[in-house]
Amino acid sequence: MSTDPFASLDGGSKTPARQNGKPNRRCVVPVPAQTQKPPTRHPKLRSPSDRWIYHDETGEVLGYVCRFEDKNGGKSFRPLCLFEGERNKPQWRWESWPAPRPLYGLDRLAAHPDAPVLICEGEKSADAA
Repeated sequence: MSTDPFASLDGGSKTPARQNGKPNRRCVVPVPAQTQKPPTRHPKLRSPSDRWIYHDETGEVLGYVCRFEDKNGGKSFRPLCLFEGERNKPQWRWESWPAPRPLYGLDRLAAHPDAPVLICEGEKSADAA
C-alpha cells in the first residue's frame, strides 16, 4: 500500500476492461488541454441547472457532474467524462468514470492536507461547507 494519500487506489490503472459486449473505451484523465470543450446541453435533459468540475490533486480537470431539473421539480445528475474509443478519438460522453470515482474537491484537499475534512452528501453541499 502506498503512503501517498493521493495515489490511485487501483495501482494506476484508470480504465478497467469492458465486458458484456460493451465497447472498449478508455476514460481520459486528466483531460488534455487541447481537447474540445464539453457539451453544454444533454441531448434529452437539455441545459443543466448546475455543473461541478472534478479536479485531480494538481488542479487538472478530470470531468464534470451536471444537475438537471425536470418539470415536476425532480432532479437528476449525470457525469460527463472524456473517453477515447476504438479509433483513439476523444469524445465527451454522459458516462461516469470507471471505479473508483474521483473525489470531488481533491485539489482543495491536496492544497491543505492537514485541514479538517467534512464529508458531505454531494457536490453542492461540499461547496456550501
